[in-house]
Order: sequence, then structure tokens, then C-alpha cells
Amino acid sequence: MGKRLILAVAGAGKTYTICHSIDPAKKNLVLAFTHENIKNIRNELADCCSGHIGSVK
Repeated sequence: MGKRLILAVAGAGKTYTICHSIDPAKKNLVLAFTHENIKNIRNELADCCSGHIGSVK
């Protein structure tokens, strides 16, 4: 995925784009502003990466 900043309006597909661009074989850092964002990202990653999600801090 490389270094990338994604800014877009609500409902534009940011979570989908991020989660489907991640290489599960590499380390990835995803920053979110709210607990709800984190929950949505974790759910999307579980769907697209066969549930292989590391720890979230």
C-alpha cells in the first residue's frame, strides 16, 4: 500500500479502500479517530483477510 493519506466524505468507501489495499503479509499501521472507526476497520479486515488480524492498541 505504501504511505498514503486518505481524506474523503462520509460514505465514500475509505474503510473498504484501506482494508482491501493492505498486504496481510506485512506490518500495517492504520490510525482511526473513534472507537466506532476501529470496530468498522477490524470487521472489514476480518472479512477480507480471512480473520488474520493482529493486536489493536
